[in-house]
Amino acid sequence: FVVLSAWCGDRFMPTVARGRMSYQHPTHLKAMVEAGYTSKDSAQWNVTPTQIPNEECLLLQEATPQSCLLAVERLAWNEAPKYFMYPRKISSWNSNPTF
Repeated sequence: FVVLSAWCGDRFMPTVARGRMSYQHPTHLKAMVEAGYTSKDSAQWNVTPTQIPNEECLLLQEATPQSCLLAVERLAWNEAPKYFMYPRKISSWNSNPTF
């Protein structure tokens, strides 16, 4: 986790932890903040997930290195930072994490 956070930045892991309330991710996010793994500001930054387009979803689901790379290269990265989610999970996004 330390290497992933160092490479992706302090917002990456708490953003992922906000993503799925049905998997108790808000509980995990709160624990990350309390443990000092991430800051409250990073956990609560103002972000709305961007839906992964259907073609790219299908490529990611092939789960080969080539198809995943192609899918990621096709995503619209021009307006950083972005957090991409599969369409089926966007409705479970925690838009207001509280502590």
